[in-house]
Amino acid sequence: MGAKKGGKSKGKGGGKSKGKRGGEAEARKKAEAVDDIESEEYKTNLMLELDEIMRETDIEKGFASLYQQERERINYFWIAEKKHLEEVQADLRNKDWSLQELKEKHDIEINVCKQRVKHLLFNNLDNLIEAKTSSEMTLKNSEDEHRYKQRELKYDVRALLVTEKEKEVNHEDYLRALKKDEDKKKMELRHEFERRATEMKDRYTEKMNRLRADMEEKKKRIIEQIEAKMNQSIKDLTRMHQQKLLDIQNYYKNITDSNISHIKQLQDEVHKLRKIEVSHLKTLNKLKFENKHFVNPLKETNNLVELKKKELEQYMKDKAELHNTFERITQVEEEIRQWTWEYEVLLQQYDYLVRERDDVYTRFQDSILEVQQKVGLKNLVLEKKLETISETLEAKDIQLYQVVTAAHLSPEALAQVSSSLEDVETAKNEQINLIQTELKKIREAHSNMVKTYEGKLFEFGIPVEELGFDPLVPANI
Repeated sequence: MGAKKGGKSKGKGGGKSKGKRGGEAEARKKAEAVDDIESEEYKTNLMLELDEIMRETDIEKGFASLYQQERERINYFWIAEKKHLEEVQADLRNKDWSLQELKEKHDIEINVCKQRVKHLLFNNLDNLIEAKTSSEMTLKNSEDEHRYKQRELKYDVRALLVTEKEKEVNHEDYLRALKKDEDKKKMELRHEFERRATEMKDRYTEKMNRLRADMEEKKKRIIEQIEAKMNQSIKDLTRMHQQKLLDIQNYYKNITDSNISHIKQLQDEVHKLRKIEVSHLKTLNKLKFENKHFVNPLKETNNLVELKKKELEQYMKDKAELHNTFERITQVEEEIRQWTWEYEVLLQQYDYLVRERDDVYTRFQDSILEVQQKVGLKNLVLEKKLETISETLEAKDIQLYQVVTAAHLSPEALAQVSSSLEDVETAKNEQINLIQTELKKIREAHSNMVKTYEGKLFEFGIPVEELGFDPLVPANI
């Protein structure tokens, strides 16, 4: 009986080792079948994870070998004790047949206990199957709900993208309308300034020509009047001097022709000539006075010319100011062109930032989905591994309990076996703690990645609410 159980246990151990070797081969195949599109860093992480699984497999193999040794040892003790029990039973049958009833009663009690234990094991197995079924149903419902929420989030994101595109189109239309209105206003201002400048130039040109013509005409008139008066005075003086000269010539001719008796008359004539000379001097003074009288209008004319020169200078100043106004208009147009260029640059920067934001958002969604898939797959693997270990431990506990019950071991041997089992259980608990620690690190890395992305969103000035969904952050970190 002991040999059969040992062989059965050995067969189970061999099947488990074979299953592990098959799992390693499958893991290596999956690692080698990784698409070349993935990055070298991702391949390196997969190889590190494969090495970690290989180390865990070696540890499991060590534990399996230790368990095999313990099983053989227990089997040996069980066979030895069975022989000892047969000897003791034979001795007891030979010595005292009275103990047969007690032995039968003891066997009946043991069978009752076995039946109870078997009944409890069946109940425990039913509860375990029911709990597993319930957890699988809960997991399936959660996956369906998560899939439904993810579909709704995709619809919301699509609606948000459509709304954002409509806003961009409306904004571009508004900017085009503003630019068109601005160009129209600039054209109207340019036409208005050109019209006003042309009118001002024509008005001042006409005024200057009119003033120049008036001044030239007045100047000609005054000069003609002065020249006429001067010519008339010169003619009168010349005619009078010629007349006087003829009179003097006639007089001297009469003197030469007349007698000495006429000397007195000549003296009288000289006296008359002196009077005439005085009269001529008076006439000359009078002409000088008249000349002075004509100088004052000439001064007034010169003053008027100076005034017109000042008006001409004012006109030149106005013309220079008009030129400066044209230069300011040109400068303003240059500033408008500069502002338009800056606006185009800012618009291009805005388009670049929008594209970069969309790219970051897409990469973040891909990273979130990839991390969620990796974390979900790793959690599923760890949960399956933990579930398998728990089932294996429960099965081994049941088998060990059956072996111990059937072996009727002494308290010392039972204590030794219990100590070995406690060591194995401690090692398994440490392995479970390592798996839980690794799971905690994965959750912390996921949470840190979400926080880093939220920081990047805040750095670019993008609200987290615009994502359309809340990133999955583990609550039990």
